[in-house]
Amino acid sequence: MTLARWSDSLALGVDVIDADHRRLFDAINRLHFLDNADENVPTLANALGDVLDYTRSHFQREEMLMRLAGYPGYAAHCALHRKATEQAAQWEARCLADPTSARVRIFAEALSDWLLAHVQKEDMKLKPYVQRLQEVQSSSPEAA
Repeated sequence: MTLARWSDSLALGVDVIDADHRRLFDAINRLHFLDNADENVPTLANALGDVLDYTRSHFQREEMLMRLAGYPGYAAHCALHRKATEQAAQWEARCLADPTSARVRIFAEALSDWLLAHVQKEDMKLKPYVQRLQEVQSSSPEAA
């Protein structure tokens, strides 16, 4: 069983986005520990719903940040978000239709692997744009 582990090396330097990523890691890790998922479908549904709902909210915040920062890879990054959301919703439906602990753990591991790779490979591309945005905002007369 692979748990999603947050580390400071994954930080973009934007508190709300970094907090989102930490919360997503925690929510995915909760799925790993759902024993007897078939016997507790309401708890499973709640945990899966939490992951998907928070993922959607996070993507909205991250996409707004990309627009504000003038990130040139915005459209491609948003497409990755849409694809991930669609795939996660399909997995959620499969898990609820056949709620076995093994199926839930497979989903959690796939989601954990995806999140880690996405933050490392895609979100880190945002970092220089976000840093530049923060520099501009901190040097503006309104910031003083």
